[in-house]
Amino acid sequence: MLERYLEERSIPEPNTGCRLWLGACTKGGYANSGRGYGHHLAYEVKTGSAPGPGVVVRHKCDVRCCVNPDHVLGGTTADNAQDMVDRGRQWPGRRAWAAQNNPKGEDHRMAKLTAAEVLAIRSALSLGELQKHVAVRFGVSKSTINLIALGRIWKNV
Repeated sequence: MLERYLEERSIPEPNTGCRLWLGACTKGGYANSGRGYGHHLAYEVKTGSAPGPGVVVRHKCDVRCCVNPDHVLGGTTADNAQDMVDRGRQWPGRRAWAAQNNPKGEDHRMAKLTAAEVLAIRSALSLGELQKHVAVRFGVSKSTINLIALGRIWKNV
């Protein structure tokens, strides 16, 4: 009966074997049947019982709205977290995200200087040229020159 309920409310996806839920979904994209999560119902069809305490229903296919009983399995929270890591779906962490999404130096869209110009600025400063003169020559503010001199920006050049 539950199997028929899922079949009537989903359609097969021929390329992956998934059964895609046609009804409402949660904000996270999971099938929401009104009787519970669709993948939990699919697990019940597969195993004959609802997931017990401590059992996490995981998707083998990584398609959140899939309700194919062959595409779900039980496990622990640790298993689910390992699935996420194995499939590259985990949040990389703030620092790794920033490194990918926050270009530095001349790769930054607002950069006014190149690495070669920063080296020339450091060279001019080491020879005693005044920061205000260097700033005018390179078309940036004295504050920018000061930050370069202090090593607060363009640190890796």
